[in-house]
Amino acid sequence: MAPRTLLFSQDPGGGNLLAPAARRLADAAPGGGLLIVAHPLSEGSFSREGVPFRPLGEIFGELPVPAEKLESWFRAEGFGRLICSLSSTHLDLTNCDLIRAARAAGAPSLGLIDHWKGADRFFDASGAPAYCPDLIGVIDELCARNLERAGIERGRMRIAGHPALERVFRLREERTPPGAAPRILLVSQPQADEGDFMSIFALPCNGRTLLEEAVDRLREAFKPGEAAIGYRPHPKERAFGPLPAGVRLEAGPRGEDVLLRFDLFAGMSSLFLVEARLAGGACVELDIPEVEAFRQEGAMPDWAARRVGAIAELGEGARAAWAAMADSAQSAASGDNPFSGSLERTVDLCLGFIAHGAPAETAAPAK
Repeated sequence: MAPRTLLFSQDPGGGNLLAPAARRLADAAPGGGLLIVAHPLSEGSFSREGVPFRPLGEIFGELPVPAEKLESWFRAEGFGRLICSLSSTHLDLTNCDLIRAARAAGAPSLGLIDHWKGADRFFDASGAPAYCPDLIGVIDELCARNLERAGIERGRMRIAGHPALERVFRLREERTPPGAAPRILLVSQPQADEGDFMSIFALPCNGRTLLEEAVDRLREAFKPGEAAIGYRPHPKERAFGPLPAGVRLEAGPRGEDVLLRFDLFAGMSSLFLVEARLAGGACVELDIPEVEAFRQEGAMPDWAARRVGAIAELGEGARAAWAAMADSAQSAASGDNPFSGSLERTVDLCLGFIAHGAPAETAAPAK
């Protein structure tokens, strides 16, 4: 009989990756062999998939959960395996502390990473790899190289793909031809490294906010009044405002309709940009000095967006991306789905882990 397994997801990105696999895993582990627990940030992902789960807040009440309570609960529930997302070490350490709790209980752990960036998620404040699971499901070779550069051993990595991105690719079949002017969405991210989680668009740029500067550059790039502009905050960011006049707030759960309602997307390195590109949209990546402190090398595949190196280039870059949108030859994601087979690989990895655990050589924290 396979050991009892806890599947936990904290952030929305991890929930989107894990939820499709969780449905299959639940079917394969009847009789309470698998308990799925979702942080409030991930609950929507499992609800949309129709996957039964227990809310983290229902179990513990207080959030974030103290590390000692997590470890006591993990042991009391008799878990022999942990499958989890990999979450930021800022604000809420529940995901991180669960990995440590599993190690303390002698239970192997498998973490699946949902983005090409985020190698800092494995390390505590002293730089020790305290939050590194025994096995890591990575998206692809680029993701594996990023982690290897950060000091994570390649031997504990397994290429699993990304089930959520595999699905998003199919949305391009539903995309309607673009109109006369683009519908533009500015995709935000928090200043996580600063600890205050303000939007990157709140950063100063030419004597005002980056958001104000970006909006004006985009409006100048297209005929006055033609381009509709929306702003999508990150779920974790602290609100700021007011938004520039005429800019619409696009908050709330990430619906597939958002990916299809807009044509042109601009941001720093959000996974939402990759999703938008896969869904047939045009994307611009801000590789500009104003956000340099928050960028990471290899944070997105090269095909995902047209990169601009200065805010003054945003208008030109947006026009070029918009012009190329109708040309399928410009899309590196046209034709075959680059994430095809991700769901099967992820499910197989999880089932193999539940049955056999982790290889002995990965059982210690990364050096």
